[in-house]
Amino acid sequence: MKIVKRIMKSNFIKGVLVLVGGTTFSQVLNVILSPIITRIYSPEQFGMLTLYTAIIGIIAVGSFKYELAIPLADSEKKAANIILMCIILLSLFTLITLFVLLIINYFFHDAIKLDQFIWLIPLGVFSLGIYQIFKQWTFRLKEFKNLSRSIIFQNIIGNLVKVLGGFIGLGGSGLILGHIVGRSLGVSQLTKSLFTRKQLINCLNKRTIFWSIKRYNQFPLYSVPIHLLTSVGRHLPIIFITFFYGSQVVGLYGLAYSVVRLPMTLVGQAIGDVFFAEAAAIGRKNVERIKSLSNRLVIRLALIGILPSILLILFGPQLFSIVFGDSWFESGKYASIATIMSFFMLIFAPVSRIYEVYEKQKLKLVIDIIRIILICIVFGLSWFFELNSYLAILMYSIVVSAIHFVIYIFAQRIMNSLIRSSSQS
Repeated sequence: MKIVKRIMKSNFIKGVLVLVGGTTFSQVLNVILSPIITRIYSPEQFGMLTLYTAIIGIIAVGSFKYELAIPLADSEKKAANIILMCIILLSLFTLITLFVLLIINYFFHDAIKLDQFIWLIPLGVFSLGIYQIFKQWTFRLKEFKNLSRSIIFQNIIGNLVKVLGGFIGLGGSGLILGHIVGRSLGVSQLTKSLFTRKQLINCLNKRTIFWSIKRYNQFPLYSVPIHLLTSVGRHLPIIFITFFYGSQVVGLYGLAYSVVRLPMTLVGQAIGDVFFAEAAAIGRKNVERIKSLSNRLVIRLALIGILPSILLILFGPQLFSIVFGDSWFESGKYASIATIMSFFMLIFAPVSRIYEVYEKQKLKLVIDIIRIILICIVFGLSWFFELNSYLAILMYSIVVSAIHFVIYIFAQRIMNSLIRSSSQS
């Protein structure tokens, strides 16, 4: 009982439990509805959603990563001005995205079929951007209950739209609309506390906004390239797989990847978000505490992820066939392979937030450049030697696993350096 009381007194543990609770409910809902959705939509249609989310994931930098400054600002007044600045930048970026897509569609209509994506891509960019902005506000206030509610809300609405879209025959567009609508409506849960602080509206002014642009210019200078490189590294394989192996394979792989990422989505993301909020609050005041916490996280996440990883590696095809239907048996093979990198991502990804907290984005940028190069080499070799999709994804999985381990090692070195500096001063 003493251990339980001690745990419940920890703000970090409380935050993790709240977020894990919301994410768990959402993922249970996804698991329940996935067998229905996979029987409504074909692998090719899932391939359409997978390709769409890859495009959105790469280009969604509408506020140029200034939203990361919201938890770091030294007052709520400055944070409110940063929020307004981010919304303005995001709106401009969304309009530019639409304009560019219209031009591409006009000149390359026959080569690139954008008719069904032309409005959905800008909508996806804006909905994801606005969610990320207000998500950072909840990190600042540590209002993890609101964030947890938003996760639940967006998953309920998103899945309902997907099921409805399938029944009325929207095809792959139904999956995409579910993704956009769920994300958009989830924002309502994140903005409650901001609009109760009406005094912050009177603090909005151009001078503070321009000051914020200059003060936090390391985010667009380094975090945007890092995001682009990280996103390209994460989503470029989807582009390669689509180009080399076709939409059916990318649909099979897309479902497999979403399933093997369940431990990461269920636990890793929540822990990473709370870890970032905790580290941002403590900052340089107690680096040893952050380092100790990061090492404990790695061990505990490894224990959480080891059993589901073993099960998926050994019985992936059989499990997928039973749960999702016989047409998804091949997807289980991809799941067995992708589980390797998912495990490494689960245990090391939360600690990678150290680079943002201690403003070491430049180092992260170098690592991500190396990651892109290695991924291009992997798929280049796959194309040159005409390897099948299983071997290509296996090599990619090994590369991603190694990169996440390197990211963790350098995060430890950053903290060790700061600890030595503080002890000498």
